[in-house]
Amino acid sequence: MKQRNVIYDYSALQDLMTSRSLTIPALARRISISPESLAKKLRSQSDFTQDEIRKIVSVLHIPPEEIARYFFTVLQI
Repeated sequence: MKQRNVIYDYSALQDLMTSRSLTIPALARRISISPESLAKKLRSQSDFTQDEIRKIVSVLHIPPEEIARYFFTVLQI
């Protein structure tokens, strides 16, 4: 039996991006990935790498104690 992947809720991350006036293309450029790749990750269709998380945390100035809120909140269906 194939195990279902966890679907993460990135709405808090998207809200933070909006509050910082940072678009998907702009953030993608800052972390050196394509806008299409970032959009897939924000839709939980692809996983963020540790390096991408580290870069986003740096760009958005996310405190260490809040990383889980932005990257590891499981979507409740």
